[in-house]
Amino acid sequence: MGRWSERLNEVEEVAVPIYEKTIEVDVPVSVAYGQWNKPESYSRFMSGVEHVTELDADHTHWMTGFGGFQREFDVEIVERVPDERIAWRATAGAHHTGSLTFTALGERRSCVDLRLDFEPDGALEVLGTTVGVVGARLQSYLKGFKSYIERHHVVDA
Repeated sequence: MGRWSERLNEVEEVAVPIYEKTIEVDVPVSVAYGQWNKPESYSRFMSGVEHVTELDADHTHWMTGFGGFQREFDVEIVERVPDERIAWRATAGAHHTGSLTFTALGERRSCVDLRLDFEPDGALEVLGTTVGVVGARLQSYLKGFKSYIERHHVVDA
């Protein structure tokens, strides 16, 4: 067991992983941006997010569950540029910062770029990061967002 513990300590000392994911959605940039400003809807398109409580305009409390493990954390919006960018940082619980950048690809199509700097907490998160679970989950969130926003927003022809 000593070797396993030593190996985990080595893994935990690596640099904080940075994830960058992108998806195109068939809605105007204002609609995509607007949906990300509705934290109460996140659980509808983010698998594992049980609910997000909006504490005020810039603070939310998250409850998540993955593989039988539950986690709570708080997030603060640190930058908001309408129809362009949202950036946040965790203030309690999880250790991460992130941003979403929105780019218009025409009147009815947008690109959403997600960037997340995630510091794994404990052996399970280190393992999940190492085998690609975190990156896959982020891509799943974006695919869920695409499906949700395109299904719930109809652009007039």
